[in-house]
Amino acid sequence: MRIILCLLCLLCGQQLFSQENDARIGSLIANRQWLELNREMTAPSAATLSPLLRQMGDIMTAHYFNRPQEACAAIDALLRNHASELQSDNVVGMMLMLAANLGRLNRYQEAADIVTHLVRQFEAQGADAATVAQFKPLSDRYAAYAAEGEVCRPLHRKADYRIPFTPSEQSGDDPQHSLLVAGSINHSPQKMLLDTGAGMHVMSSRQAQECGLRFSTVTIPMSGVGQQTGRLAWAR
Repeated sequence: MRIILCLLCLLCGQQLFSQENDARIGSLIANRQWLELNREMTAPSAATLSPLLRQMGDIMTAHYFNRPQEACAAIDALLRNHASELQSDNVVGMMLMLAANLGRLNRYQEAADIVTHLVRQFEAQGADAATVAQFKPLSDRYAAYAAEGEVCRPLHRKADYRIPFTPSEQSGDDPQHSLLVAGSINHSPQKMLLDTGAGMHVMSSRQAQECGLRFSTVTIPMSGVGQQTGRLAWAR
């Protein structure tokens, strides 16, 4: 009897620890604490996570630490094995993340097909125009990348990159600290703002014309100080 009671206590303790571990990982994902999540996912305690939380943790760390091949495999496994446990918003989010990682692998047509499928699903379900409009530009952008071919090409051998930057500070009541990079676009010298949180590279239409960029017909909704519409453009 004593042995049975000890085993029951041990199993209860393990179950409680597993639940606490799930809650901790879920909180890190919800609060977008990717560095801490990465540490937790490589710790021995990750083995006690429920299959769903383990899969989610693997996806987020692969996505935010630029391991697109791993991210694609993990998202595919999640959607095959746990789709019924996810809310519809989560499924949409996972499909968009899958498209983003396919794009990182230069598999732009597959990414475009995924987003186009989502758009058609929303239209078939009678979603309002605003919902459809959220995703249509993304589908058009991936299709434009696919038509262009290999969009991002390395200019130098691996480990040969040097990035000269200059710290800059704007004075005023709310001083802004930034890093300026000396670079060039189509051989036109330009100072660029290094913004680690930016989702894309942005410049004014006047500057784009000065650099000789080739404009496409694909428009991109942009928000920051107000709402504007940008256009996709290509550098040689």
